[in-house]
Amino acid sequence: MSTEANEIATTITTCFSCGNNISHDDVYCTNCGYPLQGTIEERDQFMNNRNYKHMELHEMNRKIKSGTTTMYVLAGFCVIGGVIFYAVTSELENPMAVLIMYLVLAAIYVGLALWSKKQPLPAIVSGLILYIIVQLLAMIEDPMNIVKGIIFKIIIIVYLIKAVRSASDAQRIKKELNL
Repeated sequence: MSTEANEIATTITTCFSCGNNISHDDVYCTNCGYPLQGTIEERDQFMNNRNYKHMELHEMNRKIKSGTTTMYVLAGFCVIGGVIFYAVTSELENPMAVLIMYLVLAAIYVGLALWSKKQPLPAIVSGLILYIIVQLLAMIEDPMNIVKGIIFKIIIIVYLIKAVRSASDAQRIKKELNL
C-alpha cells in the first residue's frame, strides 16, 4: 500500500452517531453535526437530543398514520353513503351520476391516503382541503348540512389538522436529523 493510501485509510473513520465517513481532523460530523472532538458531556447531550428527536418523530408518525386512517375512513363513508344515496333516492334525474361522484371522491381519498405514506404533508393538507370544500359545497346545496353530523365533521377536521401539524414537524425533524 502506498504511503498516501495508508494515510487516507488511517485518517478516515465513521461517525459514532450516524455512521458517515469522517476525517480525524473534523471537529463535527458533516452529516449529523455530532461533536467529534467535543467533551463527553457535549457528546452525551448531542446523543440525548438526537434520541429525544427520534422519539418525537415516532409520536408524529403515529399522528400522521391517524390522519391517513381518517382519509381511508372518509373513503369508506363515501362508498357507503353513495350506495345508500343511490338506493334510496328516486327523485333525482340521474342517481347514477351521484353514485359515481361519491365513488370518485372515495378513490381520491384512497389515493391521498396512499400518497401520504411517501409525502405526508402535501397529501394530508390536500385531504383536509378536499374535505372542507366538499362540506362547503354541501352547505351551499342545503345550509342545514353544516349542522348535520357536526360532531363527526369536527372530529375529522381535528384528526386531519393534527396530522398536518405532525407531518410538518416530522419534516422539520427529519431535516435536522438528516433522514
